[in-house]
Amino acid sequence: MIRVGIVGMGFGASMHVPLCIEHKDILITALADNGSGAATLVADDARLYEARVFGSGRELVLSDAVDAVVVAAPASSQRGFEKWKARTV
Repeated sequence: MIRVGIVGMGFGASMHVPLCIEHKDILITALADNGSGAATLVADDARLYEARVFGSGRELVLSDAVDAVVVAAPASSQRGFEKWKARTV
């Protein structure tokens, strides 16, 4: 089972959450928004009661909650994702 985190609760919530839920080898273990609280609402709506919710993509990427991350945030907010994770590998 691959533990996946999703950053971005706009397109990420509408497209990636349902696709990951349907995949038999994926478990959504974390969601992140920009501090808006949307990740909590998405987690509740999708019944992802075990998923950790983060107030930023950086917090999610640096956590030990995931094996892989779907970055579905606007391009302007994606800067640094690869650097954050590269430091932890």
